[in-house]
Amino acid sequence: MEIMKPTTVRKDIYNIFKSVVKNHSELEIPVDDQDSVVVMSKKDFLAQQELFYLQNTGTLDVVLNRMENETADDFSLEDAL
Repeated sequence: MEIMKPTTVRKDIYNIFKSVVKNHSELEIPVDDQDSVVVMSKKDFLAQQELFYLQNTGTLDVVLNRMENETADDFSLEDAL
C-alpha cells in the first residue's frame, strides 16, 4: 500500500484518485502520528465487505468445502436448464 502525505494528495487529488480506481490499489494518508486514512475504490470496498460477510456467516467455508469435495454426480446438465 502506498503512503502519501496530505499535502502531496492535495496537489493532484483527481489524478491520484483516478489511479487508485484504475489500479485497484489502496492509498494510506497519515492524519497524525497515531492514525491515518485509507482510500480505495468503492467497487473494491464493496467486494471486500461482501467477502467479510461471507466469512462471518460461514457461507464461504461451506462453498469452499463443497468445491473441494465435489463429485461428478453432484451436478447434472438437466438441473442447469
